[in-house]
Amino acid sequence: MEAEVLKVQRHESKYKGASDFYFIFMKELVTGKSFRTCVGVDYRNFYKWSPVINADNPRGVKLRGLRTKQTPKGIIVDADSCVEVIQ
Repeated sequence: MEAEVLKVQRHESKYKGASDFYFIFMKELVTGKSFRTCVGVDYRNFYKWSPVINADNPRGVKLRGLRTKQTPKGIIVDADSCVEVIQ
């Protein structure tokens, strides 16, 4: 799946001593459907998302290689996807 980043939000962990995490909101390029994912600084998949999170202006960054997965709260982008910035 290919998607465009809409925004990145940083949140402090509610657990004492834990690192920050980020919500990344995006929309699929073909259908326009909205998705999100959540990435923690201490998680092994953070490096895949760091080019998006650390971008000066992540809005509009286009990504490919995204996979979705079903959760109890709905369908989200799998944070373990092989993310590639295409623009």
